[in-house]
Amino acid sequence: MKKKKTAYSAWTLVIVFICTATIMTAYESFKEFLFKGTLTPWQSHSITIIVTSGIATITASIMRSWLIMIYSKEKDIEIKEQSLASFELILSAVNHIVNNVLNYLQVIRIDMDEYGKVHDDTIKLFEESLKDADKQMKILNKIKTPYDPESYTDIYPR
Repeated sequence: MKKKKTAYSAWTLVIVFICTATIMTAYESFKEFLFKGTLTPWQSHSITIIVTSGIATITASIMRSWLIMIYSKEKDIEIKEQSLASFELILSAVNHIVNNVLNYLQVIRIDMDEYGKVHDDTIKLFEESLKDADKQMKILNKIKTPYDPESYTDIYPR
């Protein structure tokens, strides 16, 4: 079984350790070269503390910016997914309403083909279908949470 690689593997930590050790060694060598060994241990430590604190602050600031950017992108994706889900639900509801009306139009066509006229009962059914479609479209227009499937319960038959 193969191990799945992750972004935060042990190798990442090893590389960070090696890079940090190399940079700090170079920094200490540069500090010794610059001050030619004239610093007391406390002065040397104080400078190191200030420099490493500055580096840590800059690094934390960069990481914070990256996290904010990633969070923002995740929110954008979530909003787009909700928008797509809303669109699919609305499209499905409209399709349901239109199909119901079209079904009654087919009944009218059958009446015309078989009897040469449309029966009064068929016209009444068609008018009821139009009233239902109008009612359902009004419900659809008033939906406040289009991404919630429960918002569409009054449109579909139970």
